[in-house]
Amino acid sequence: MDALTVSTMSGTLQTVGVGVAVTAFVSHELLHRFGLRDVNLKDCAARILCRSWPESLGLFCVLSFALLLRMFMNPDRGLNVADASEVMVWDTIKKEWPILQGADTLLSVQSMLRMLVWMAVVLRTTLPSWQPSSWEFQPLSGSTVVLSLASATARASLAQQTIVYSLDGPLGGYVPIFCEVLSVPLLAAISLKAASKLSVSYTGGSLAIAAWFASRNYLNLSGSEVGGDFQHDKLFILAHCLELLASLSFLANTIRSSCDSHERRRSAWTGFVHLLLPTQQALSAYYFLTAFDPHPNLVGSGRPFCLLCIGNLLQLAVFLCAFAFYLADLLGARTDELETN
Repeated sequence: MDALTVSTMSGTLQTVGVGVAVTAFVSHELLHRFGLRDVNLKDCAARILCRSWPESLGLFCVLSFALLLRMFMNPDRGLNVADASEVMVWDTIKKEWPILQGADTLLSVQSMLRMLVWMAVVLRTTLPSWQPSSWEFQPLSGSTVVLSLASATARASLAQQTIVYSLDGPLGGYVPIFCEVLSVPLLAAISLKAASKLSVSYTGGSLAIAAWFASRNYLNLSGSEVGGDFQHDKLFILAHCLELLASLSFLANTIRSSCDSHERRRSAWTGFVHLLLPTQQALSAYYFLTAFDPHPNLVGSGRPFCLLCIGNLLQLAVFLCAFAFYLADLLGARTDELETN
């Protein structure tokens, strides 16, 4: 066992140990702070699982499908074996990511989880038998869903126009493209119901700001091709800027929903959405921090690498903050019920 393997295992064990310790500390504080020691958490977890069984089943299917692709799909498909330098680079990538067979697997799983979120919201807000008391999910209303729709449209257009930004590996190819394209009609269906709470000023300003940043900070991937330009590179940055602004709107809607007792949505499936959004965003943040190494030759203009790294980290922080507000509202309601009783 070489020194690199030992160092990696040691770092992993330390990370797991710290994670377990932090989880235990936070769990203890939550139980003490909100007076939940007398609550049967196993029964509560079972009820939540039963109420959100469609989402849980969908998550199981998505992760199982991803695992099957990883096990049986050839990660070298699409590789130009005649290009020795390309083969060498790909072999190096697989050695650095032996389990995922490439960092692009992170983004592929993210696209699947993101599509699952939109699909769950559409089904829950459309089928009365699933959510008879509420057809609308407050944090995804208004500007949030419109900006997300604009981002998904940009990603789908990018996937159809060029292969430069296509994902490689066992989960790459047409799978993430299908997820991005399918997200467009799903978000369109949500936006039709949430148009009544659209903030025109914030949405218009966000679109203008995202376009301005994308026009001045972009990569040099499609522009470096023969006869290529930077339009696809700008479109890629535009999608990330729109997602960041959509997450800020999501946080604002979550805070407003938590403060307004008339707009609270404490059903189990809303918690599923609040939990899955930071989970899928963590994959993207980890990718751009570790796998997408900055290089001057890859810069078309401005500081696109800083925008991608900081933007994805900030988006993760925003989703975690929204989840914290949702959890505080949920536990606060539980505390009020216990005090009343």
